[in-house]
Amino acid sequence: MEDYAYVLDVSISPDGRGTAYLLGVNRFTLLLGSIKRDRTAKIGEKYYIGKDKDKRDVIEMIKERITFQDLTEGARMNMKDVLKKIVMEREAEYVTFLNNAKAINARTHTLEFLPHIGKKTLKVVLEKRPYNSFKDLYEKTGLDGVEIFAEKIYRELSGKDIVKILTIII
Repeated sequence: MEDYAYVLDVSISPDGRGTAYLLGVNRFTLLLGSIKRDRTAKIGEKYYIGKDKDKRDVIEMIKERITFQDLTEGARMNMKDVLKKIVMEREAEYVTFLNNAKAINARTHTLEFLPHIGKKTLKVVLEKRPYNSFKDLYEKTGLDGVEIFAEKIYRELSGKDIVKILTIII
């Protein structure tokens, strides 16, 4: 279960009840939550959604788990910015992934499933390992780690990438 989630979009019903489209921080779970009365959920903000109801200050409850197709257009548009925040928060995990990724077979490496990494770039990335941070990755290779991982996760959540390595492994 997710303990924290970011708000991707908010909708208000005619009776004034707010609904938040959420993205969980740990497992990238897409959720629909109800907003407490007299509270405002801000798009792009992180809120507690865990089991301790006393700690929930904005999101009252999780209504259901949803799919990418259930998201509003606004939620889909905001998702990449939210994913960048999550990737930055979890930078150490992604840098470790880059440093430890292995070849799948003689012709394919796990890192080739990331956006912007083809055969030539892969060679550079592997030669310059290990990395200490995204800044280190950028200085050594010119690659933007935040952009790469946010794009990959977006593709996995949207169903554009059938090979799932980030929403499962990390």
